[in-house]
Amino acid sequence: MRARVRRQRTWAAVFLAWLAGETLPTPAGAQELVPDARWDSGVSCVPEREFTPSVSAASWVAIDARGSTIRVVGSGADRTTGSATLDFSSFDVRSRGILSYRGTARLALGGSSAGVEGEAAGEILFGLRVPITPYEGPFMRLGMGGRLFGSGILIEDSTGLPLGEVGYESIGAGVGWGMAARSAYVVWGGFETGGQASRDLDDAPMFGAAAWMMANPALLRLEWQRVYASDGGTALPIDIVQSSGCTAPALGPVKGLSLCLDASLSTGGVLRPGATDLSRSTAIAAGISVGIGGLQFGPVRMIARPTAPMP
Repeated sequence: MRARVRRQRTWAAVFLAWLAGETLPTPAGAQELVPDARWDSGVSCVPEREFTPSVSAASWVAIDARGSTIRVVGSGADRTTGSATLDFSSFDVRSRGILSYRGTARLALGGSSAGVEGEAAGEILFGLRVPITPYEGPFMRLGMGGRLFGSGILIEDSTGLPLGEVGYESIGAGVGWGMAARSAYVVWGGFETGGQASRDLDDAPMFGAAAWMMANPALLRLEWQRVYASDGGTALPIDIVQSSGCTAPALGPVKGLSLCLDASLSTGGVLRPGATDLSRSTAIAAGISVGIGGLQFGPVRMIARPTAPMP
């Protein structure tokens, strides 16, 4: 247990140092769509994608206050907690030519009725995308990712190295989507529910899938992963499903407001103190977040096109 705590602290320190050097993801070359003041000369401006080299990008960034609840059942100590945290989250996908990148980050800190609650998570993957069109194509990316979540009744810890994904994505003007099959080797990890039942996830394979869609001003994400634990393998593996939906609508003069709903399900076999056989434990969580943030697509440029002269 002490070794796992040391690994968790080391991973958290490395992740926080990486995040501290990051800037908010802003697609390179993104510009505001502003007319060029030549309307009276019979010339108008329309947005077009820059295709030389072909570039597509989409990102979401938000800082929110989040309220949530977690319900744990089946661990011999069924419990429910409520919590409040301050969250930072980002999701960034971009391609340039045949090069492709995806990165995510999440930091959360606050408290619950069972004690301190917090999360540090992030992924960074690089690879190739075959441009079927300048907007879309199949991709393959490789990198690393990890997550450390802790509350009084649920601890989820995993570090995937390497982490890989293969899928297909499309990012157009104001609309983007993608889906992928994913796999990773969990270097170290753990799953603990109820404060007394746990599972060792060190040196375990992970398989899963993910999908996302952006349509200004909303972002939808869904991810599933299955970890075949090193202390049980195919017997009651750990399944984690996470979903979220966010929007940043413009409400009259109010802009930059973000609203998110999220839900997750974590279930699998755990060992209770003194037990030799696995028993199933399930944690269900749901939350709502309100803050500032939004979507951005890019790059975009203004192209002048002649139109009929105005009378």
